Amino acid sequence: MDFRDLGLVLFGLVVRLGIPVGITLLVVRWLAGLDARWQAEARRDALRLSSGTRVGNIGCWDVKHCKPEQIAKCPAFAHKETPCWQLFRQKNGALREGCIGCDVFKTAPVPVAL
Repeated sequence: MDFRDLGLVLFGLVVRLGIPVGITLLVVRWLAGLDARWQAEARRDALRLSSGTRVGNIGCWDVKHCKPEQIAKCPAFAHKETPCWQLFRQKNGALREGCIGCDVFKTAPVPVAL
């Protein structure tokens, strides 16, 4: 067996083994990226569900462009665990018109009855 034959055998091994292994590694890398993106979306959704006064990482005070002195006095900022529209209900229990049109209210998850 001479060097040409040895070269052909090595080329055959690369084609036979190297290409499938390379394709497999590319698929694994793509799937890992897809999994990371899905996990980030799940964490973002869990954060949004756990905090009623927030849309993702933005609070209602950011959406409404409140001034720092307004934010300091705001009950929604002080009680981040309670949806802001619950804190600003009218005396008869109805929601304020400003809350119904607000992006924070519109994007909040619908409560599930237990």
